Amino acid sequence: MSDSTQDLSLVRKLWDTKTRKPRLSLKSTSKAKFKTIDGNTITGDGDITAGSSASYITGTTTFNFGNEQDSSESTINNANITSTNFRALTIIPQETSSTSVDDFKLNGVSINMGTIVNNTSFTLVANALNNASGVYTVKYSIIYGN
Repeated sequence: MSDSTQDLSLVRKLWDTKTRKPRLSLKSTSKAKFKTIDGNTITGDGDITAGSSASYITGTTTFNFGNEQDSSESTINNANITSTNFRALTIIPQETSSTSVDDFKLNGVSINMGTIVNNTSFTLVANALNNASGVYTVKYSIIYGN
């Protein structure tokens, strides 16, 4: 199974397309490792159940690529997220008057968790394989918990 297929499979498990909300009950059969942009490794295992140990935040943010840039960052203030309680990030590209969902695909735009400043903020980092221009808007959902 390729990395992109695994990533898509994970997103389907984490995101309910009918309600457009994250699924809050995750079952893990093995340890999962994630690397943040700044090189930290986050490891998780076991079950995350909303009633006892998981919560989520959602929001909308933008990435301004200017004129043909390959990366952009967006820092979001939030006192709940820490490097030890972060569990999952889901992103949904948004259609706007200046960029379409197709622009995300054509320019190879991917978005990952960047630096987490514990109990203060986190940074989402957008990279564009084919460079991008203008402002790209996304909705994000983050699951966190102990």
